[in-house]
Amino acid sequence: MPSAITAGDTLLVSLGLTAYPATEWTVTFSFRAAEGSAIDLTATASGSYHLINEGPTSTVNWMAERYSGFGRATNIADATLAQVFWRGELEVLPNLATAEGDYDTRSWAKKCLDLIEAVLQGKASRDVLNSTIAGQSIGRMTPEQLWLMRDRFKAEYQAEQAADAAAQGKGQGSNICIRFTLP
Repeated sequence: MPSAITAGDTLLVSLGLTAYPATEWTVTFSFRAAEGSAIDLTATASGSYHLINEGPTSTVNWMAERYSGFGRATNIADATLAQVFWRGELEVLPNLATAEGDYDTRSWAKKCLDLIEAVLQGKASRDVLNSTIAGQSIGRMTPEQLWLMRDRFKAEYQAEQAADAAAQGKGQGSNICIRFTLP
């Protein structure tokens, strides 16, 4: 399962699950977002593979959010046999071609990092202080919690930047030094 998809793109995933061949098991994915949005997918059998094929007419309606989810295999012959085989996240990115002019293109991690840093710098507006991250109001966090959350989101944002750089074939800003010595 990919970690991100743009709303309006095709989601095409072929899963070869040796423990759960499509001839004996059905596969479903369930994703839920904090704001209540839901995405449910059912794979179709393609030989022994499971195929997820959601076209643009379906994904265009997906809300741009970060979803937590799981994949479940259910035995065709005995539906009481079911197993979660995957847990992870799916980020639905907005289709910028149809986004409104003032759309914020920052990632979720960058938005959270910016909110927390505004509080730590004493520059937070009332709206920022009323914002919620991980089910907790930013304005009610202790300084220690804010610093921990800042470090977490900063690391996540830096990982996103490194992944973007790698995807574009660019260096990731780290040097590898090697010393050769002759015997």
